[in-house]
Amino acid sequence: MATLATSPAAQERAAGSGWRIGPLPDRARAALVAVGPPIVALGIGWLLWPLLRPFAWFSFFPAVLASAWLGGRWAGAASAALSALLVALVFAGSATRPAVLLLPGVVLTAVGWGAGALRERLAGAYAAERAAAGALRSFVDLAPDGIFVADLDGRYTDVNDAGCRMLGYAREELIGKTIADLIPSEDVERLRRSKEHLLEGCVHVAEWSLRRKDGGWLPVEVSARILPDGRWQGFVRDVRERRRVELALHQSEDDLRRAQAVAHVGSWRLDVRTDELSWSDEARRIFGVPRGARVTFASFLGRVHPDDRERVDRRWRAALRGEEPYDLEHRVLADGEVRWVRARADLERGAGGEVVGGIGAVQDITPQKRAEAALQRAHETEQRLRAELEALSRADAAVADAVARLTGPDLATVLNVIVLQARALTGAEYAALGVGTDPAAPFDPWISLGMPDDVTRAIGRLPRPVGTLGLVSRDGQTLRTDDVRRHSRFAGFPPGHPELGSLLGVPIRYRGRAVGNLYLAHAPGGRSFSEEDERRVHQLAARTGVAIETATLYAGEAGQRSWLQSVLEQMPEAIVVIDREERLRMHNHAAAVLFRGGDPLAHELRDPSGARVPEAQRPLRRVLREGVTVVRAEHAITTASGEPVPVLISATPIRLGHEVVGAVELLQDIREQKEHERLREEWTSIVAHDLRQPVGTIQLAADRLLALGGERLSAQERGSLERIRSCAVRLGRMIADLLEASRVEAGRLSLEPRLVDVGAVVTALAEHPPAEQAGRRVVVSSPAGATAWADPDRLQQVLENLLSNAVKYGRPGADIRVDVSPREDEVEVAVTNEGPGIPPAELASVFNRFARGRGVQATRTPGLGLGLYIAHQVVRAHGGRMWAESVPDRTTTFRFTLPRRPR
Repeated sequence: MATLATSPAAQERAAGSGWRIGPLPDRARAALVAVGPPIVALGIGWLLWPLLRPFAWFSFFPAVLASAWLGGRWAGAASAALSALLVALVFAGSATRPAVLLLPGVVLTAVGWGAGALRERLAGAYAAERAAAGALRSFVDLAPDGIFVADLDGRYTDVNDAGCRMLGYAREELIGKTIADLIPSEDVERLRRSKEHLLEGCVHVAEWSLRRKDGGWLPVEVSARILPDGRWQGFVRDVRERRRVELALHQSEDDLRRAQAVAHVGSWRLDVRTDELSWSDEARRIFGVPRGARVTFASFLGRVHPDDRERVDRRWRAALRGEEPYDLEHRVLADGEVRWVRARADLERGAGGEVVGGIGAVQDITPQKRAEAALQRAHETEQRLRAELEALSRADAAVADAVARLTGPDLATVLNVIVLQARALTGAEYAALGVGTDPAAPFDPWISLGMPDDVTRAIGRLPRPVGTLGLVSRDGQTLRTDDVRRHSRFAGFPPGHPELGSLLGVPIRYRGRAVGNLYLAHAPGGRSFSEEDERRVHQLAARTGVAIETATLYAGEAGQRSWLQSVLEQMPEAIVVIDREERLRMHNHAAAVLFRGGDPLAHELRDPSGARVPEAQRPLRRVLREGVTVVRAEHAITTASGEPVPVLISATPIRLGHEVVGAVELLQDIREQKEHERLREEWTSIVAHDLRQPVGTIQLAADRLLALGGERLSAQERGSLERIRSCAVRLGRMIADLLEASRVEAGRLSLEPRLVDVGAVVTALAEHPPAEQAGRRVVVSSPAGATAWADPDRLQQVLENLLSNAVKYGRPGADIRVDVSPREDEVEVAVTNEGPGIPPAELASVFNRFARGRGVQATRTPGLGLGLYIAHQVVRAHGGRMWAESVPDRTTTFRFTLPRRPR
């Protein structure tokens, strides 16, 4: 690329317009150019006549050349003719012969015409050169890639429009900058090596990062070389899209591998001509073949179980002949165990119809044969983890409640609650807690429950003349029974003493520093404390460090302010406080991180749809103006760096008495939550799709075996098959719920609404209930004309979910009542069942995904907790509402509305 800019004067010369002599018309200017120089030459020749006689007419040569150069051939010819006439008239008296007078005219005419022609040829060549340079410049400026030119010192001398757009600079801003100004400091040495490579005459292609005007970094690919004139030229291409595509490709490949691993489905390809088998990683895992090992059809057959080998080979030969498809189940020997697989293939044929290869899939179906036992173990593990989590939550809530009830510096109350919760979590007979960080000083305070005095004196750092003993070491590590046995203070205890049977000491920390120790002794049944006990106590200690510090800070007003500031600064959510004049009064560390150091009040705010929120509708301004409270409103803020960040915003007014004096806003960064939701929904959809076919196969196989076995099946065999079929049906329903929930979350819920008689749909469903509702009477109350604008299939889906919920959780044998009530703009449907009801604390969460009450968990009622969630979302998609009402130990009613006309 060359520097192609030209000056206006050069452009005029290229156009052949000549010099501009004042504001004269074109004809007057041409006449002046032709006449002016000869007149000047006449005056000079007249003055020099005594010296130049008889060659004074030579003074007209410069005049003719000047006219020809300034005006072209015709101006030169006119100037020559005028000059010849002046020579003949003025200098005729000196001529001795007519030939002497004729010679100046011929010579001057030839000189004028030749000089003018030469000038026009040069002007034409220059104009052509300028046109070519202009075309080249246009081509360079229209190029999609950035083109940069720099001198050997790395200072930019030219750049095209694409390069300016790429970095966000104007051309004038880039000219004069150096390459080092636009690259990271750590790449300067790489730039020096690249320059040495280029000076050797090579072309260097590499990826770099260039700093944009807005401060961001742009990944680019640069193809650089040294031009013949010694300048440095680089073609720069934005590789963000290429990187995105490469990342998407790698992600797709990784997703495929992960999906195959999740579904236990591998893929393979066979080249019949070379007998070469290519297996995916999952297929190699299923067959126990290491990566990189060569696989042929013969080695594949070697992995097949000996009893199935002949059948597999026969089916493959038949598939090659086109007699039947290759689709069968067989056993394989892999990693020292027998596995069951299902293999399928699609053959590829050449132009002559011969088989040249095939592609297929193999699925590990061994887990399905162990599904019932694995499912039971999973349920037991789930119940254990839920119980552990609930126990920790109760302990945490109890400690928090004790702190909340403090009216003064009553630290002992909090410590007693912590000790009681530690005993409840582990079942230990003895428990103690001491506050203090110096191993050489006594605990103060010290709380002991159930522990004998001699054990208390030996464990606790209490004031006594015999010295002290701290069972938690100076580095805050957990000490167990073996550590205690080696301590000299316990040498005098008898072998059966309870603390020597089992003992556990755990440090309590706050913000990384130890604030006390928690001790437990004598686990239930004389056993040692397990790793699960230790984990629970550690989790309790991690939660109680803040509580102990909080209770300690209640001792004075200064402590309270310090605690509040510490809590605000340590909170992961951003907090912004303004006064009544909308001036920023305070923001915590999380807010500074979220807004990247920018003004927390100057950010752009958008709603979930992407629309910009007007200034008057921003939460803080609404709180100040209207006195309302905003709770967990989802928005997206634009930080100082231009990055959009999804957040949940809560805001409330700050009042002194009845007067609003300010407002506080809490912003929770939910980027990670959004990404987790996206990954969870994607995972759920993939797993549900991949599980649907094997579950359907299990159900069909169970039905087939029941039909074929008939009376020949024993009661135990028939019962086993019925359980398999029941489990498969339940799994199929769970998979359908997972898929439906995935569609809801992805916004792909489809509706085909029309005018529907709601009463007729309810009546038809009551008369022909699903199998799981058989034996339960459904009483329907619906007046005529109860029509709504709804999708009938979706309406039936909502009713089935509510009726199924009433059957599962209602009192066995009790009637289920469905009331349809038409109103002016909507139709209300209520499904009521008798039973234990729903606790008031759980009513607000019954429509959440995977929500299941504690009573449901205790009875182990099957289900995923998605039915009410899906029904709620379907009603909302229609423009209706759904809510629950419950009277404990009496009735539970789920109500929903549907519009009567399109909205």
